[in-house]
Amino acid sequence: MTTAMIRWVRGFVGGVLLLLALSGCHEAWQALRTMQPQPVFAEAEEEAAVAGDAARGAALFREGVGDAPGCVGCHALTQTTWSLAPVMEGVGARAAQRVEGLSAEAYLEQSITDPSAYLVPGFRNIMFPQYGEHLSEQNLADLITYLMTL
Repeated sequence: MTTAMIRWVRGFVGGVLLLLALSGCHEAWQALRTMQPQPVFAEAEEEAAVAGDAARGAALFREGVGDAPGCVGCHALTQTTWSLAPVMEGVGARAAQRVEGLSAEAYLEQSITDPSAYLVPGFRNIMFPQYGEHLSEQNLADLITYLMTL
């Protein structure tokens, strides 16, 4: 066989192999194009709500936690002649009406962790601003559970 024939055979075999490879790619491409996308469902892992304990919440209300003062320093439990902050008696019922779209519990959480978000008319923003940093999720649940009993 001459050198020219060897080159021709190599070219022919290479061309055939290239066509086979491309036809395989074409079939794979066609299969990918005709595949129907399948929806991906991410399972929503709902956070289990922390159950609050009213007795622990009452202690937090009186004593505070860490450097955070107790709520009783400014909030009276029952109506008095004067109060630095809103009276807590019946706070659960009032809290449900304070901010449209917020449940009583959500409003109380917002009021504790972000006290400037909503100010009750007639009161100034004097609340300790870092309760959100000092109260754990459990502390917050306990305090809100207690407030809802008043």
